[in-house]
Amino acid sequence: MKSIFTLRMNLKNRMLFLILSFTIVIFIVAVGYIGLSSRSMAYKSAKKNADKVTAQSALEIENKLNVSMDVIRTLAQSFSKWEMWPDTVWQHYVQEMYYPVYKENPQIYKLWDSWEMNMVDDDYNLPHGRYTNTYYRLNGKIKFTAQKRSINQDPPLYAKIKEEARESIWEPYWDVFSEEGETRQFMTSMSVPIKKDGKYAGIVAVDITMDALQEIVSNIRPMERSYAFLISNEGTLISHPDTAAIGKSITEVMPDHDLKYDLAEKIKAGKKIAYRETDRHLRTETYLSYAPVIVGKTNTPWSIGLSIPVDIITAEADNNLLISILVTLIGLILLTIIIYFIAIRISSPISRATKMLKKIEDGDIHNIDKIQIDRHDEIGDMANSLNMVTEGLNETARFAEEIGKGNLTSDYKPKSEKDVLGNALIEMRQSLQSAREEEEKRKAEDEKQRWITNGLAKFGEILRQDNDNLEQLSFNIISNLVDYLGANQGAIFVLNDHDENDQYFELLSSIAYDRRRYMQKKVKTGEDLVGRCAHEKATIYMTDVPDDYVEITSGMGTANPSSILIVPVMMNDIVYGVVEMASFNEMTQYQIDFVEKIGESIASTLNSVKVNQRTQKLLKESQRQREELSAQEEEMRQNLEELQTTQEEAARREFETRGLINALSASTYTVEYDLHGTITDTNDRFAALIGMTKEQMIGLNHSDGVDLKGKSKEDYERFWEDLRHGIPRSDINHINYGGKDIYLRETYTPILDEDDKPYKILKIGIDITEQYQNEKALEKAQKELQKLSESHEQNTKLIEELKQQVNTEKAENIKLKNQLEEVQNASPEKPASKKTTTENKELPEPGKPLINKNKSLRTGIEELDEQHDRIIDMVNDIFEAFRSKTNRAQIKESLKTLIDYSSWHFSNEERYFEQFGFKEADAHKKSHNGFTSELQKFSKTYDKGRIEKYEEFMLYVKHWIESHFANDDQKYVDLFKSKGL
Repeated sequence: MKSIFTLRMNLKNRMLFLILSFTIVIFIVAVGYIGLSSRSMAYKSAKKNADKVTAQSALEIENKLNVSMDVIRTLAQSFSKWEMWPDTVWQHYVQEMYYPVYKENPQIYKLWDSWEMNMVDDDYNLPHGRYTNTYYRLNGKIKFTAQKRSINQDPPLYAKIKEEARESIWEPYWDVFSEEGETRQFMTSMSVPIKKDGKYAGIVAVDITMDALQEIVSNIRPMERSYAFLISNEGTLISHPDTAAIGKSITEVMPDHDLKYDLAEKIKAGKKIAYRETDRHLRTETYLSYAPVIVGKTNTPWSIGLSIPVDIITAEADNNLLISILVTLIGLILLTIIIYFIAIRISSPISRATKMLKKIEDGDIHNIDKIQIDRHDEIGDMANSLNMVTEGLNETARFAEEIGKGNLTSDYKPKSEKDVLGNALIEMRQSLQSAREEEEKRKAEDEKQRWITNGLAKFGEILRQDNDNLEQLSFNIISNLVDYLGANQGAIFVLNDHDENDQYFELLSSIAYDRRRYMQKKVKTGEDLVGRCAHEKATIYMTDVPDDYVEITSGMGTANPSSILIVPVMMNDIVYGVVEMASFNEMTQYQIDFVEKIGESIASTLNSVKVNQRTQKLLKESQRQREELSAQEEEMRQNLEELQTTQEEAARREFETRGLINALSASTYTVEYDLHGTITDTNDRFAALIGMTKEQMIGLNHSDGVDLKGKSKEDYERFWEDLRHGIPRSDINHINYGGKDIYLRETYTPILDEDDKPYKILKIGIDITEQYQNEKALEKAQKELQKLSESHEQNTKLIEELKQQVNTEKAENIKLKNQLEEVQNASPEKPASKKTTTENKELPEPGKPLINKNKSLRTGIEELDEQHDRIIDMVNDIFEAFRSKTNRAQIKESLKTLIDYSSWHFSNEERYFEQFGFKEADAHKKSHNGFTSELQKFSKTYDKGRIEKYEEFMLYVKHWIESHFANDDQKYVDLFKSKGL
């Protein structure tokens, strides 16, 4: 059979065959290449987009979970020093710390902890058992429970957490610790260990319901019919469009995928996964992409998966290919018609055109010479047309070759508007140019997305570092942001809201800014462009920068920037800071969008840092309030004991010196008032004293029954004004109830609340009625003796004796006063103090106290001397207990009481140091801390039964007290007295 090229064909058929064949081949190759390339590029682009969406979604879930992880990590770090808290209140401190944290974090379903009893309780020696505190919400209210658990054995899940002793996120589970009345929830827990000297002491944990995560995952739909799903470390489905699959293992839901790609193990190892496989849920071929979700410092990553149908990915490319084929067919039909028309016009070949036509038949159009026929008939017209066709075919071939080489800018001019082939070629060139432009745009968009994704990942890592150092964090943020954007200068302002009445934005870090630009580092809201940005909560971008706004300094000199970008750092419509950058280059919109987006992450981190700072502040404030409350309680008890001692001592002196008063009542009377002098409580003894019941007393005013004669209204008001300002007062009052005349020596002490503000007044009174009456009787007796001396000379001797006794008492009082002033003015370097220290190096004989109360140990300030005497009495009692071999429990309790009372006394002194401005306060406090530390060290060692000999310790206590009271405390006496103490 002969080839089609060797068959005899007329000119018309040959032209049709050759031109159409050549054109069809070109169209098929071009259209096929473009269609397949477009389909391949669409698939690759969709894969990259899916991987990017998966990574961004993983980062969003990480941020969501890390908010709660940061909260419990801060609490766990704060609680690692629990042993420094008082044994009786440390657990109460923990419980009070939880409430504001739980209240400010509504995303937390439960906040709870677990404390190993054998770590926090020295008396507990069993291997198991733990204290738990739990905060949860019930019917919109915050509830709290405290329990003891695992007394016999730890449950397996808790035992695993305890053994690993590291940050962890648990496998999702149905809540097995539901409180009464709660609905069971599908949730996970995150925990952070509390350690002491590297040993596990407990955990702080939160329960997070899966609702919020399932909502985030369900909204991830980058394409039609696509969906996302979340998988735990052990392969449990947390979120899936098929709700029946939630809670099941991927080995059960996706067995083929797991077997083929080792899915479960790769997820457990935190690896990225991507493959193409049939999806059982969509029942079609899909592309699946997985990205790890790593929370905090845990080693059990979760994974988020994204499923996209392949037909959706390639739909656009297939549609473009179909359109191209249709256009090609239409073009071929038009071309066939044109060629057929031309062939008919040249149906009468001539011999001189045979060679040319033969070459045209062979397709050798480049080597055809023009036909030179000077005729004006059909043959001439044919020759001219043939020449023009030849020229056109050469131009068309050249144009097609240029297009084949990829030169889509080659010039080509159709013969006329009816030149179907030429116009078709031009349309093809335009189609190819459009395809190339679309490809370049897609590449540019991919590059932008890659730049944004890398930037988010980079700054996500930066924000996880140095989040406990605000200045270092600010420097890292602005320096990396300037580098990443290619800017020249940058600064970050952070909201300073320590004072609610004076909030401003403070410059924490800047890069390459002229010092003169920011001599003032504080910007109020609404001031300057930074304050305006914070006020309007909107980005400011300027390309028309004023000449005097800022200059950029470089090695070539200084110049004005081309653009200024100021972005608010905010979250939940709250501005936490402002970022300002200047650049020689104008910034693109996607760069501005990127800065705004990471602004949310920066705001979240700044908010976390502030939460940490507030948590530390709350902890310190709670400790301070508890210490003050303990000190006030001890002060009231000590005042009562000291007043009793003072009363007995006064009675003894009265008996010895005057012989008029046999005894002074040892009774004391207590009354509580509000700040306006209304009685809110009293003891039974005081009520009995005035002949009323406690119920009858409550509600009366201080002035009721009190004889105010001799006191002005201004003095009485000043008396109560001092108490309302926290200044203690003492007074002697005459009370008349039911005809009874009672005289009381009273001490009024303001009781402070958590904010160190008085909220009630405590009065402690001593009945001095008998003393007062005896003094009056003595005065009356002296007057009667005076009268008798005038009328009866025989009483002169008795009068002289009484005068001599009075003079002797006066002389004794003057002597005592002089000795007291000598002690108060004594220097710490005087030999007397050294002598005291030297003489007390040896323990006293049996029956004698360890420390003798002498004048050298007194300050002349009644309040402090009473406290000193109390400390000396406690030390002597402990010394005697050691000598008499009293049981250990009693000695341990005595040591604890000494430590608590000494700490309270020292804090009382130090409060006066701060109030009066004592210059040597730091050295004095250091001495206090050293003594308290030695007492605690001895007490702990004694508790463990490691001390048999006590003599060295008691000598240390004796030496410190005598040296401190006689020397160190004398340094502040003049200052305290000058302040009215």
